[in-house]
Amino acid sequence: MTEGKAQTLEDAIRVSYQTAVGLWGIQPSEFWAMTPQEWWWINDVKVAVNRPPGAVRRLSDLEAWAKAEGEKYRGRPKNG
Repeated sequence: MTEGKAQTLEDAIRVSYQTAVGLWGIQPSEFWAMTPQEWWWINDVKVAVNRPPGAVRRLSDLEAWAKAEGEKYRGRPKNG
């Protein structure tokens, strides 16, 4: 994977999983149960907390790609 760019959906899922579980302390089962929209809600809060006052938030290439992919699934019910 090129740094900052997801080459496949698997790359985006791996990075999202590593972020949620490894950095944020979310349980693996909770990660797999959440929707892409829920992940983005948590991400938005985590990024806002760590952003210096007045800083402009820009999406990385990976975030932009993953967010676009997630838009396809917003509003769909969870499996299970």
